[in-house]
Amino acid sequence: DLEEEQYNWCKDRTSLTTDELKIVVEKWIYNFPNQFLEACKYDGLDIFLKELKNRNILTAIYSDYPAMMKLKAMRIEADLVVSSTQKEINAFKPVPKGLNYILSRFPEIDNEHCVFIGDRMELDGVCAVRANIPFLHISKKERKGFYHSILENLKNKK
Repeated sequence: DLEEEQYNWCKDRTSLTTDELKIVVEKWIYNFPNQFLEACKYDGLDIFLKELKNRNILTAIYSDYPAMMKLKAMRIEADLVVSSTQKEINAFKPVPKGLNYILSRFPEIDNEHCVFIGDRMELDGVCAVRANIPFLHISKKERKGFYHSILENLKNKK
């Protein structure tokens, strides 16, 4: 149980109980930062996701940690949202179980007709390679125009 095991790793290194750690993580990781997230959203992401939806292209969001509240705070919707800590996955990136799980939920789509977009080559990129899924890396210097550039390419491929 990866979700629970993380708290045990921390508990072994602190004087806090598992319940105390869960309270701290709930407040400072899962809730408090949410009020700031919409301002941090990548430029162009909203119109990119809207275009995908208009074209009936399925979207999934894969995070190492539960992301529903963060996505809600950023006003981002997807067809599927998964986390590495879900019981069905139970493995962090770069282990490809999360991507394989997503593919299992979209059985009509095979991996070469997908693209995994991520900002961490050592985790997201390696995960994509291991799942045999094409990968687009958002480098720090490309973040500003990344989604606008993809959108332009998408619009040119009617």
